[in-house]
Amino acid sequence: MDSADTQELSTVAGIVRKVTEQFKQSSITYAHGTDNAYDEACYLVFGILDLDHNNLEKARERQVTVNERSKIDRFVSKRIKKKIPTAYLLNKAWFCGLRFYVDERVLIPRSPIAELIKNEFKPWIKNNSFFKVADLGTGSGCIAIALAKVFPDIHIDAIDVSRKALEVASINVKAHQFEDRINLVESDFFNFLDPTCDQLRYDLIISNPPYVDVSEMSILADEFLYEPSVGLEAGKDGLESVIKILCVATNFLNNDGLLVVEVGKSQDILESMFPDIAFTWIEFKYGGSGVFVFTKQELDYYSKLFFDNNG
Repeated sequence: MDSADTQELSTVAGIVRKVTEQFKQSSITYAHGTDNAYDEACYLVFGILDLDHNNLEKARERQVTVNERSKIDRFVSKRIKKKIPTAYLLNKAWFCGLRFYVDERVLIPRSPIAELIKNEFKPWIKNNSFFKVADLGTGSGCIAIALAKVFPDIHIDAIDVSRKALEVASINVKAHQFEDRINLVESDFFNFLDPTCDQLRYDLIISNPPYVDVSEMSILADEFLYEPSVGLEAGKDGLESVIKILCVATNFLNNDGLLVVEVGKSQDILESMFPDIAFTWIEFKYGGSGVFVFTKQELDYYSKLFFDNNG
């Protein structure tokens, strides 16, 4: 390597260019917060060096030490050869502009619900008029914590069937100092909870549940296999979890309550399963789809159809 190459690789900008080319020549899949080699390279390099993405120009000029370059090389090798997602290599992920600890006990945050939270659920919720929220399948706690950040008056039950996931959520709740407003609950959605309990009435129920069908699970890229299958797989048609929520959510909603659920690519299957139901699908400005909204009144009206399908 000549002196020009050495000088090039001594800055963040040079390292990012090198890693970008390495990723382009690899067979990795971009699916956890990025969709191209350059963004993935920035994610990895900035994450290792703990740099601020909002101060890009200053970061690009930063000198990189020999030890730092060695660490970057090791992580790049793992990313390419083992297909480990960058978020797990770094134990860092971002959602709604907030940083979260993640490992293989939880899914990597990537939901378009982030945009909905940033927009304060307008036009469905006006004047921040909700105070109690249930986050079903909280995983890392990212949705619950983002909600607590945007809405300073709400209290949240962050619910998950996985005790391991709740351990990660606890790390993040403590890191963001929301222990007094976010309550971690171990339950299979609402299955372990009492619908007659007045304390379990919510103004908003929100969920990014498992919605990958069996056939799709069998062809997922290697990166997804590092994630817990319990957070992805949802039966033959990918709607097992969603139907469970639709059948019982109204029992836990206040009269003016709202249900928001992400079903991703299962949107078309859900609509074909319930042709007589008028789903309201959220349109996202910055990408993403497959998130529907129901009021409690709508859920009550369609309840028989949901139960009939659930057998």
